[in-house]
Amino acid sequence: IYIFIYLVSISFQAQNAESILLKSYEHNSKKELKLFFDIWKKQQQPITKNELLKKNDTTKNVYNVFNIFYNPLNIKKLGGSEWGNKIYKKSKYLVIQNKILIYFTDKIYYTEKETEDYAIEFINRVIKDKEKRNKFLERKDGKLSDFVLERFSPSEDYDRNDKEIITDSIENFNPQINCKDKDAVYLTNNFEKILSDFLLNKEDNFGNNNIMQPAKAKDESEKRKYFLANSIKIYKGHWGGYWQLHSYPTVSKIVFDKKMEFARIDFKLIYQGGEAILKNENGVWKLIESKITWIE
Repeated sequence: IYIFIYLVSISFQAQNAESILLKSYEHNSKKELKLFFDIWKKQQQPITKNELLKKNDTTKNVYNVFNIFYNPLNIKKLGGSEWGNKIYKKSKYLVIQNKILIYFTDKIYYTEKETEDYAIEFINRVIKDKEKRNKFLERKDGKLSDFVLERFSPSEDYDRNDKEIITDSIENFNPQINCKDKDAVYLTNNFEKILSDFLLNKEDNFGNNNIMQPAKAKDESEKRKYFLANSIKIYKGHWGGYWQLHSYPTVSKIVFDKKMEFARIDFKLIYQGGEAILKNENGVWKLIESKITWIE
């Protein structure tokens, strides 16, 4: 019965939040807008140290890895953003993902030697033409070419996903964040719908004014987006028809090696994405490298 009452209360508060958000816009009221965010914050609280201690080792490591990796105020360390590195400087709130996927694999490659060994093994195994194979294996100053190391790196192995086994996922993911004066709100399904409904879907289509231009909010959608701009930073979905509500980067998956000595994060950064490598040093995770590898 207590669970039922709690769920009813959550649902009622979410419905109330939807009404408050709309009224805050109609009244141009900062006070009412703050009330909306106060309700949102109460929907899901950050995990406490004591709660985390009760989790299994995998879950603990997921939270710890995410906490080290996630810092929207220092996007430069991830490889930089095409939109600049101070995107969230003026935001009062950071919108955190509410779910995360957990994978395991035999090995995570990150050193130059490991990448080179991997490339050599891949070339010898896959490329049957001897002349072409020898061309790829040519060295200059004792090293394979940058093209070969990039083309045949582990990240370019299309079979890599088959070697990564999904083992779990965390729903209602609620990591602590350490981002100065920013408050965290977690993008549950309820609040994703509330915001998307509020923002409507008025837009200039992808490539409308320029072949490379992403979809762009206009008219009433642009006004509502602007109303929220000092609270949260929002982007239109690149191809149109949806909103990107998270405060980036988002983590699409965390991949651990079997000994949980290394972790690889596949992440998205607005209209770009990449991967980061972290290393577990005596129980403390540290970011080793991060780079942008694709763009929409």
